[in-house]
Amino acid sequence: MLTFIHHANQIFGGILHVFCLPMRYLDPIVSLTVISAVAGLVMVWVYGKVSDQSAIKSVRTCIDANFLAIRLFNENLVTIFRSLGSILRHTLVYMQYSIRPILILSLPVACVIVQLNHRYDARPLRVGEKAIVKLTFADPSPLVGPQPTTLGSDPAYTVDTLGIKIPEKKEIAWRIEARQAGIHSLQVTCNGETLTKQLSIGDNNEQLASRRRTGKNVFEYFLYPCEPPLPSSAGVESIEITYPDRNLDIAGWRCHWLLQFLIVSIVVGYAFKGVLGVEL
Repeated sequence: MLTFIHHANQIFGGILHVFCLPMRYLDPIVSLTVISAVAGLVMVWVYGKVSDQSAIKSVRTCIDANFLAIRLFNENLVTIFRSLGSILRHTLVYMQYSIRPILILSLPVACVIVQLNHRYDARPLRVGEKAIVKLTFADPSPLVGPQPTTLGSDPAYTVDTLGIKIPEKKEIAWRIEARQAGIHSLQVTCNGETLTKQLSIGDNNEQLASRRRTGKNVFEYFLYPCEPPLPSSAGVESIEITYPDRNLDIAGWRCHWLLQFLIVSIVVGYAFKGVLGVEL
């Protein structure tokens, strides 16, 4: 299962990376709008290929006919209730025909959403900005052990504080300041083992890995695909960088990226379903 999820994330991540390359310097709202529109078109096209279009069209025709009957015979209660019963029955049949394509689309859509979350949920640090680096242990013993846990220095960033230990949360934290734009690597030494964490500095729409975890279960492995899982031998649960939120302002209205993705993809998909010859 882990291998399947890894390959699925790699495939969708690679496709999305290639697709986003020409738009990496555009405003995030523009690039997300383009991605959402294309995703809506692809989802509708795939829905048409994996669903029974003739049966769906027949069911939709029956539902429309019953609604028309209610309008035409709105003074005949028997006809109205008979039509309502028929609408309910055909709606259940329609839902039955929709289950298969929805299940087929669910994993690809989930993979795309996970990949987009690492691009649009947060943004890289800008030069001069500060962030917190948090390391969480599986158990608090390394916090009081003889071997110190240290965060290495680098020209790309400076470490402003010593490691602050929080035993009740099994955490140790440092504050860093970004100094040099680019994709860099944090190095944390723990229990005699050196662990790395990607650090992004600058203005770009590249994939951003805010957290690296052990990947000890399928859910974690699916949600954090940007970096390989941490080795369990170090006794570390996760390494996290608190990147700033990416604010998407549309005409002065702050909008979460997922809401924009859903609205644009649904509107574009529905608008072009006739062009694609798909019955929804």
